[in-house]
Order: sequence, then structure tokens, then C-alpha cells
Amino acid sequence: MTILIAGDSWANPNYYGPPLPPPEKHLQYLLGEQGLDVINLGINGGSNFGSIELVQKWFDGEEIINPYPYNPPVYKDQKIDYIIWFHTSPLRDLGPDKHYNDTVLPDTYYMDLNNLIRNTMTNNAKVIAIGGCCALNKDIDRNLFHYYIDCWKSDIFNVTLPEAKWWGTNNKDFLPDPSKEEVDQTLLVEQYVFNDVDAFPDQGHPGEKPHAELSQRLMADVFQKNDK
Repeated sequence: MTILIAGDSWANPNYYGPPLPPPEKHLQYLLGEQGLDVINLGINGGSNFGSIELVQKWFDGEEIINPYPYNPPVYKDQKIDYIIWFHTSPLRDLGPDKHYNDTVLPDTYYMDLNNLIRNTMTNNAKVIAIGGCCALNKDIDRNLFHYYIDCWKSDIFNVTLPEAKWWGTNNKDFLPDPSKEEVDQTLLVEQYVFNDVDAFPDQGHPGEKPHAELSQRLMADVFQKNDK
């Protein structure tokens, strides 16, 4: 069984040393230990459209230039069984070099994103969506996914956390000031991720235990069943 991982830095093992755990404690390596073949296309700082467009390039057989110590092999005829996609803040898709050269999300953002997921990922494999750095928005079509986790942060802390688009973005200097609601959501998320160094060692990415739990969850709920 072959798994393709895509998304932002939450999709990537840590190759930079402490405080985050070593690469072998990341989902990619944990699934590999279970006998799965794993290809990783995660890009630190990546956006939703950018990460899915990279998946399309991979399926098209284009050379993938990856800044990490590996380059995923490109086999046009290689069958991918599942894509694990880590969703991030939609605000990352705004900017001069991004999908939308604007400072506000268009009303069609989620319709456009749903269409891209449908045309790029569901045509090639079963999709597992993880609400990672940013929870899955209510307008994302869950019917596109074989399996999904609305908000991994909420599951890690066993509370219901807000979507928090502003907390998850990395282009704040380009964007207008956030609304009071966005600020309040950010502060609420920070109460948890800043105060639990075991769950979030660098205050921005899940640590060893969350990745172990996610690996066990996906193995039990998806891969060991494999539609049986």
C-alpha cells in the first residue's frame, strides 16, 4: 500500500533538531514502520492550493524540487492508494505570488478548493483530510474524503477549538489587521499550544505523542481495514 502525504510543515518530519522530535517520530516514518510505502510532498510554509497543485505535478510526472534531504521518486504509473492531506490556513493562498493576488479571501474560495480537490486528488486516490494548522472549514465538502479529521488540534487537547485562520497563516504582514473574532480565536488556540510543551514542543507543531496517536488512529480506522 502506498501513501502520498501533502500539505504544509505539519506534513513534514522535523529535520532541524530540537525542540521538535526527530524525523522518525513523525507520521511519515511511523506509517513506514507499519509496512506502508510513504511518499512525502509536504512543503514548509505551504498553502492549500499550493500543496494540492504540487500533488498534481507529481501525478503528471513532473520533477519535484523539494528543499528537504530527499526528493520523492516520480513514477507516472505508480499507484497511490491514499493521499493524506494536511489542511492549513486559507489566508496563505493570498498574496502576489499566491493563488489569489488579493488581501481578502474571495467568496468562491471553498468552491474553488473543492473543485481542485475533486479534480486533482479524488481522481487519483482515496483522500484523508486532516484539519491541521487550521481546522477544516464547514464549506469544505466532506463527501470528497474517504476519511477526515475536522480539527486535529481539538482532538489533541480534547476540547473544541475554533478554526483560527489568523493563527495558522504565515503572511500576516501582507494582510489587513484581523477582526476581533480572529484575534479571539488566535488567543484561544495559543492558550493550549503555548502551554503544553509535550503536545506542541515548539508552540506551532504537534510533537511525538500526537503523531503516534494519529498514526495509530489512521492504521486502525483506515489502513488495516482498507475498505474491508
